[in-house]
Amino acid sequence: MPSGVYVRTLEVRKQMRERNKGEGNPMFGRKRPDLCERNKLDNPAKRPEVQLKMRESHLTKKWSEERKIKRSIQIKGENNPMFGRKRPDVSKRLKECNPMKDLKQRENLRERMKNGQSIYMLHFNKNPSKEQVQLYQQVLKFYPTAILNYPYLRYSLDIAIPELKIDIEFDGYYYHKGREEQDRIRTELIEKTGWKVLRYSKIPRLLDLKKSILTKKHARWNYDNRQIAQAGNCKGNGTGYTGTSAPCGQ
Repeated sequence: MPSGVYVRTLEVRKQMRERNKGEGNPMFGRKRPDLCERNKLDNPAKRPEVQLKMRESHLTKKWSEERKIKRSIQIKGENNPMFGRKRPDVSKRLKECNPMKDLKQRENLRERMKNGQSIYMLHFNKNPSKEQVQLYQQVLKFYPTAILNYPYLRYSLDIAIPELKIDIEFDGYYYHKGREEQDRIRTELIEKTGWKVLRYSKIPRLLDLKKSILTKKHARWNYDNRQIAQAGNCKGNGTGYTGTSAPCGQ
């Protein structure tokens, strides 16, 4: 064994455990410091100079050959924490006790997802695609109230303008390949509630995007006025709104 390497045997470890029990423990009767609260107020890792030092040390840190030999000796044989322990066969355990094999459990999960849990989970998605973020930033330039990943019905709308009832979807090739039928059904369900859906497979020009939104905006006004006219609450001949200004009641 190289000089300078000290390895605690199992007997020494057992003696230390017995010695540190109860009143023999140096921390016996002492209150542990609230590190979480202290780090919130003054966390050294949040200082720029400390972060730079940590980053540089991590990039340039390399173990010497001598240190590698010492470390390999320390964890050999009985000194290895996993020595004599059987590794759990997680894959086998899941095959035998997988709750998703139960048809009742699967049906319950399916119902929960349909009744809003999937939307709740998708609402926490803070890592959308790069193209979706770029499209969202363009929409914000002329509609600051736009919302990213807006929960509606049982879907999460990519970009929504709630006051205009406009949904803007980005259909990337990777995620939407072979999903044309599901996207069509989704669009139909959303538009039945009075919303208008815009779909893009690539980032449009800013002027084209604004023009498309305005077109959908006027189409939504037409839809709203037809509903009002059918209910008899809008003055006129009941044929619906066809102009470019705001509809009656707005």
